[in-house]
Amino acid sequence: MDVESTMRMMENQLSRRVMLLLAHNGPNTPKGIMELLHGVPQASLYRTIHSLEDDGYISVVSEERKRAVVERTYGVSEQFKRYLEDMIIGNDMTSYRAFATWTLQRLSAEFDEYCGREDADIVADGSCVHSTEIYATREELGRIHEKIMEAIRDNLVRTSPDQSAHNFTVVVSPPREVTGDD
Repeated sequence: MDVESTMRMMENQLSRRVMLLLAHNGPNTPKGIMELLHGVPQASLYRTIHSLEDDGYISVVSEERKRAVVERTYGVSEQFKRYLEDMIIGNDMTSYRAFATWTLQRLSAEFDEYCGREDADIVADGSCVHSTEIYATREELGRIHEKIMEAIRDNLVRTSPDQSAHNFTVVVSPPREVTGDD
């Protein structure tokens, strides 16, 4: 597992959606995942799950026999969790830069595509860009992140056909030195 293979995995929309669902909602069965992802073809989901498992991103956390079938429950693998922890704890700036750059490029491409659409309507589509400077300690940033995740938790999966998918990206820039002018 490395940064290039992880970014390739995240390029696949269904792989990304499955990983985010398992990361935020916890382990689930393929049937449960399919119910939460609405409209995903069963064959595509099973292919994606097998690929994610083969590549070490997810793993079986439990198995239960239901009649003649064994139902597996999948979760984010310990291998992938360790990979991310090692990147952060090891202060791997090369991988961190690659992930940040990939995220920002993907976001930029989404805005480019959106702004080129004839039917784009900023207000009606609920699109916005907001940036503000905050002053916070590492602990305060952690609490802010927890509050944001709690606020959006109910919207991490589609529960109504009226809901559209939006990329909600939170970027906390690296700290900069505060001068007397700040």
